[in-house]
Amino acid sequence: MNPFTINPLVALGSALLVVALGFGAGWQTNGWRLNGQIAEAKAATADEARQRAETAVTDMAAAAKKVNDAAGDARVDVARVLEKLSAIDRRYKDAKPTPLPPDCAPDAVRVRYLNEAAAAANSAITGSEPGR
Repeated sequence: MNPFTINPLVALGSALLVVALGFGAGWQTNGWRLNGQIAEAKAATADEARQRAETAVTDMAAAAKKVNDAAGDARVDVARVLEKLSAIDRRYKDAKPTPLPPDCAPDAVRVRYLNEAAAAANSAITGSEPGR
């Protein structure tokens, strides 16, 4: 018997073992590669989300500044309006009433319109229909 002869079953088993080890090593290497790609995709997605969030925060800050500026302008406008109203009120209070002419009397049509307006106002206050 030749000392260099290899049993065919041992050769087949060794070949299967080498193939299995190669397959396992390839499987592991491919898993590492895919895990790296997944990690890169997650990092890219996280970076895009961070950029969108930064843009949203910047836009929100700009909108808040606009609202704050508009509120400041409105406060100034309200102050001006109040000043004008108080000036008008002072002029109205300081105005001397002019007497009515001696022959001033409302005619019948005007009295009827005034009575209808008063009745409508009273009915609006009470919630009923006028004339009932």
